[in-house]
Amino acid sequence: MLQQFDCKNKKQIFVSFLCLLLCLCTLLPHFFTANTKPIKYPLEKNVYYYNAYVQQVDAFFKGQLNIDFEPTEELLNLENPYDWSQRIDGDVGAYLWDRALYDGKYYSYFGTAPIFTVYLPYYLLTGNLPSTVTVCTVLAVTGMVSLYFALINLIKYFKIKTRFYLFILSLFAVETGSLLPMLMSSADMYYIACTSAVSFFSLFLALFFGGMNCKKKRNKNFFFTLCSIAFVLVIMSRPGVAVLGFLIVPALVKHFFKSGLNKKERFKSLMCFAVPVLLGAAFVCTYNYLRFDSVFEFGAKYQLTVYDVSKYTLSFSLLYPCIYHYFLQTPKLISEFPFIDVCFKKFTDYGVPYIYVTSTIGAFSFASNFGFFGVPVIVFKQKQYREQKFTYVLAFCSAFVLAFINICMGGVNIRYFSDFQFVFILFSALILLEFPSFIKNDKKTLKKIMCLVISLMFIASAILGILLIFENERNYILKTLIV
Repeated sequence: MLQQFDCKNKKQIFVSFLCLLLCLCTLLPHFFTANTKPIKYPLEKNVYYYNAYVQQVDAFFKGQLNIDFEPTEELLNLENPYDWSQRIDGDVGAYLWDRALYDGKYYSYFGTAPIFTVYLPYYLLTGNLPSTVTVCTVLAVTGMVSLYFALINLIKYFKIKTRFYLFILSLFAVETGSLLPMLMSSADMYYIACTSAVSFFSLFLALFFGGMNCKKKRNKNFFFTLCSIAFVLVIMSRPGVAVLGFLIVPALVKHFFKSGLNKKERFKSLMCFAVPVLLGAAFVCTYNYLRFDSVFEFGAKYQLTVYDVSKYTLSFSLLYPCIYHYFLQTPKLISEFPFIDVCFKKFTDYGVPYIYVTSTIGAFSFASNFGFFGVPVIVFKQKQYREQKFTYVLAFCSAFVLAFINICMGGVNIRYFSDFQFVFILFSALILLEFPSFIKNDKKTLKKIMCLVISLMFIASAILGILLIFENERNYILKTLIV
């Protein structure tokens, strides 16, 4: 365990894979306590009683894009049906909550990636539709396995030298601290979208840096094709998460402009990367246009929820609330299991007419995320590490930008925090793994102390990630056990 981590050491990889399997066991508590019974199709009840994904699958099977449920005339006749108060006062009858209403029809504004990757394959295999828990389990397993390979490929790509035991501890911290186990334990319509986005972006990172590590050009291009498809699936899950994609720009610049590729090889590699993205973009834009008459409209501004979402805008008055809620807010410690309380905290004035606020925690609740403050050390490394510097800076900057977009266009919620936490903890872990190598070999005591501190940070993060399986926005597991 005191050996240096070596990606080519079969024994180390075997042990790390066993640890990955142990991490996957964190998905079992909810899987065994929740209802995993498949949904029969054709649907036994009115489509009104199912979640947005099932409603959309039903619409596809019926050869249409809109949900097969008619809005009432009372709803359509409102001056502003997106105003919650008008819907309450207008006695509009039964309507689809949190669906998009446009041109007299209901649509699902939730992305279609889970439908194409889980719902339809499951239907083809069984003739039924999967339960929400099953969908989240498949996506969470995909994400956690992808994070495992993303961590290894990033260590290999940036030539990070670290102890094997530190790598193992970082694996536990990243896997549980990614919030994928928490997302799965909160499985419902909203968490499907978040789990899908985190999982496919993790897959995107694993494939991209896996491709960058390939020596054979053919293999590299194959990985580029697959990672581009994964990126399209991110957009088809939660479009905002695609902002995190900026972190690969330095590696792309190096590959296409500084790797010595001839024009033919460069063009072939570029096509392998760009064509799937362009085709995916064309599909998404067409899908948007056919529903909302705009290639860039995903339907969120037409949703029937607690506020007229079309009035949301980017507001710098939310800058400090963003920093507080998504980075500084900590859980409350309690004496009973699971020993933490994901707090509901609200400022008296946010400087905007309305903001959706519910329970969440901030990034620095995870001890290993303090690796972020080691960015200056990375920045001041030698010139040949320029690509690594820019990658790390872009990773953290894109995470902050996404946090700001989320609070402005969505509000405060732990599932919105999950949109960027997995990238934040992944790159913080990379910094911590490299830190001991900056200490000279003649200062062995200092290096041991540093390794001990980093180990404790990883352990604390892993523990918090596990506790969040039981204490979160939904608390499904605890409610089941209490009943």
